[in-house]
Amino acid sequence: MKLNRQQGGMSITQIIFMFVFIAFGTVMLMRLVPVYMDNMVVDKALLSLKEIPDINTARDRDIQKPIVRYLSLQRVEILTFHTIKDYVDIQRYEDGVEVTVTYEKVIPFAANVFLLVKFKNTILLN
Repeated sequence: MKLNRQQGGMSITQIIFMFVFIAFGTVMLMRLVPVYMDNMVVDKALLSLKEIPDINTARDRDIQKPIVRYLSLQRVEILTFHTIKDYVDIQRYEDGVEVTVTYEKVIPFAANVFLLVKFKNTILLN
């Protein structure tokens, strides 16, 4: 009876590829997690609009101001008072108001490689 005494471990090339893959994934996470955390704050800012009394009769500016205030308190600089009209869309319906925040974020990844992440958050307020 002959036993196979060769080891079946990983070669140095496989180890290098594994480390490159792990490093790539780690850098992706480090770049994308803060962007998604900021989007969670935008979502919470939209949920805070439910506290506005008589939202159906409120002016657009009265709906936009609390969003910018909430984001500035949380130190999220996606929207400002000057740029909010470009990113926030307010639609009025018979049964309520729909507020949509649409924006995109370009994240530098490495050298001339960038990541583009698009977000669209919507809330219907009655």
